[in-house]
Amino acid sequence: MDNSLKKILLAFGLLIVVIFIFQKNKREPINWNESYSISDKNPYGLYILDQEIDYLFKNKNIEHTGPNLYDFISDYLDYSDEVKASQTEHAQEKDVSNEYESEYIQSWDYRNFKEDFLNKTSIISIQNQSYMDTYLLANIMEYVANGNTIVMFETLQDYYDEENFQLPIKANYYPNSSTKSISLTNNTITKQRFAIENLNNQYFTVSDSIVNKVRVLGYKYFDDGVKLPNLIEYKYGKGKLILGTDPIIFTNYNLLKSNNHLYIEGVLSYLPSENYTYFMTDKDYDNLYGEKDQPLLSFILKNEELRWAWYFCFITLGLFVLFTVKRKQRIIPIISPLTNTTIEFTKTVSSLYIQNKDYSDAMHKSIIYTLEKLRRLYWIDTSQLDDKFVESMHIKTNKNKEDIIAYVNFVNAFKNAKHPAGEGDLIRLNNLTDKIID
Repeated sequence: MDNSLKKILLAFGLLIVVIFIFQKNKREPINWNESYSISDKNPYGLYILDQEIDYLFKNKNIEHTGPNLYDFISDYLDYSDEVKASQTEHAQEKDVSNEYESEYIQSWDYRNFKEDFLNKTSIISIQNQSYMDTYLLANIMEYVANGNTIVMFETLQDYYDEENFQLPIKANYYPNSSTKSISLTNNTITKQRFAIENLNNQYFTVSDSIVNKVRVLGYKYFDDGVKLPNLIEYKYGKGKLILGTDPIIFTNYNLLKSNNHLYIEGVLSYLPSENYTYFMTDKDYDNLYGEKDQPLLSFILKNEELRWAWYFCFITLGLFVLFTVKRKQRIIPIISPLTNTTIEFTKTVSSLYIQNKDYSDAMHKSIIYTLEKLRRLYWIDTSQLDDKFVESMHIKTNKNKEDIIAYVNFVNAFKNAKHPAGEGDLIRLNNLTDKIID
């Protein structure tokens, strides 16, 4: 094997090692996208809420489900209608009812679902924005009319059915001002105003046709003093629909700040205590913004077979290099390192000044070098050694102000002196310089 091939193999091996170490220790940047994903620990994910929401419902039953609200409500309504019909015909068609029930249980996760729909249920849905079409809205209203409750927090959404006019509620944008804080109207829950970061300027307006059925549960306060509803409750049929404009309240970043969790506890306290609650999550598809950027070698390292194949190639290459490449011995000359003679040079120059007794010139150069260092390190104007210079140097160097004043007075006196300096003056200047500069 020639030397060029050996060098190429060695360089390739080193490159692989460097890439592996770099990717292993690479720290992913903070993702500030509003994903609202329960698997995301980034600032605007719902990981903390998903982990802690069970503790908020200690005396209630809560189940994590999802991901599609339309499919969930549609299947729920279809299943409940079918079970009601099967109960009516139970005496005559018991086997058919059991067969249908078994089919639904296998196609969807309905743990205790047959009993739950009779006891009424609640849904918690927190999303950035969903597509609210006529069919989804009709299902939501039917679900609510049957005595159930839905809590929905979304942004930029009009809950308005132009075809059936079932829900004339609009989410409008308040211009020319930013949101300062939010609060709940029920002072028995909390009287505190909550300063939530990055709130949008959305607020609700309600048509006169349903104003008597709508109750304002919370307000949003703007910088110009205006307060507008951002949390409302709409009673429809036997149930109620609770709508909010700011899902960002529930994210990891805001949950960990101050007492913001009290606001979330207050919102969830409006859910009926007797209802079985479903928390809508994205557990079936965590990535809402497409595929994330995959780091180098991540695909290989995530697959067990490919990972071991990669390790095998790496080990084989290492053994090949170890046993094939032989080191050629040659005499390596010993080269003495260059010695640092700076100190010796300085001592030689200083001794010349002392022998010639030219203390004034030595002091003059010392002052020049000291002021130049102050200009270079601290950007201090040294053209005038006055009170301004003393104050500026004291602030920037944190040195004793009396020592700085003594140095300035001594230098000014030396410059104005008409007689040459002596050895004592040089020693004193050196002592003053050591006190004000490192």
